[in-house]
Amino acid sequence: MALALAARGLTAAVLERSLYESERFGETLPPGAKPLLHRLGIWEAFQNDAHLPSPGIISSWGSEQPYENDFIFNPYGHGWHLDRTQFDRTLAASAEQAGAMVIRSARAQSCLRTTDAGWVVRYEFEGKVREITATFLIDATGRSAWLARQQGASRIVLDHLVGVIGFGECSEDGDQRTILEATPDGWWYSARLPNGKVVAAFMTDADLLPRGHDNLRRFWGERLRDAALTTALWSNPDDVGELRVTFSGTVRLDRIGGPGWLAVGDAAVAFDPLSSQGILKAMDSGLHAAAAVADLLQGNRNALASYSEWLEAEFAAYTKNYFHYYGQVSRWPDRIFWRRRSAAG
Repeated sequence: MALALAARGLTAAVLERSLYESERFGETLPPGAKPLLHRLGIWEAFQNDAHLPSPGIISSWGSEQPYENDFIFNPYGHGWHLDRTQFDRTLAASAEQAGAMVIRSARAQSCLRTTDAGWVVRYEFEGKVREITATFLIDATGRSAWLARQQGASRIVLDHLVGVIGFGECSEDGDQRTILEATPDGWWYSARLPNGKVVAAFMTDADLLPRGHDNLRRFWGERLRDAALTTALWSNPDDVGELRVTFSGTVRLDRIGGPGWLAVGDAAVAFDPLSSQGILKAMDSGLHAAAAVADLLQGNRNALASYSEWLEAEFAAYTKNYFHYYGQVSRWPDRIFWRRRSAAG
């Protein structure tokens, strides 16, 4: 987002909570991301980051028989299993090179509207509370939508999907494709990572998870044994690090902007990981939002409405695909996870 704003000649400042040092959940970029990376001007830097090529997707979904979707015929070539931490570092560094200011290890505390229709943002940095002024604010805080909720917007939660994520060592002959695998109580996403590890996320509903650390590990291991394709990626399926639980459901805001602010990416609309569109949609959202902000600051009062209409169209297309793909699984009609999604459709 900051990169797109800087490209339009606007001065952007980013408050980033991290130092881009911790391991982040690996994600896969589809081949269609290539034009967006070119538009952002980071294609060369992206290529230098040695992300792992992904030649396709293999899924065991509507039936036990695996279905293979190879990217060999895709006009953009292969996809990529990301080193997500490095990818985020590259975006930040590219934004700085374009003229944006990225303040790392900063925690926003408050956003106050000023009498001249601007903003004063207070944030904590190096143990002190500091201030920065802005003409316009953009909420890129992810699913928490922190800024939008500060301005009175509400989150609309469509489901309570969570991901239980584990990292381990990848088997020497592990498949380089993205793996999607349906099981009785949810589904698995798994992929090799550039560092030689494997990430596997079991997606299910929050109320189906057991309580307690030991019970969760036992639950995760038992569900992994139901997933032959996913298990085959692991050098040792029993050797998994600390499990992480992340909310992954479909969420949207009841309004995506207001006087002097708007939301982008997962803060505006967060998609089910099954769509494999999280990062791609976030980048696309950032480009559209940057255009809307630039037009708005130049006096186009319809810019925010146009951005909102674009997001509505994107969400409508996503919803159609959501019910289509979940509707393909009818192997476990008595299991509550799949029954909920069948009833919703």
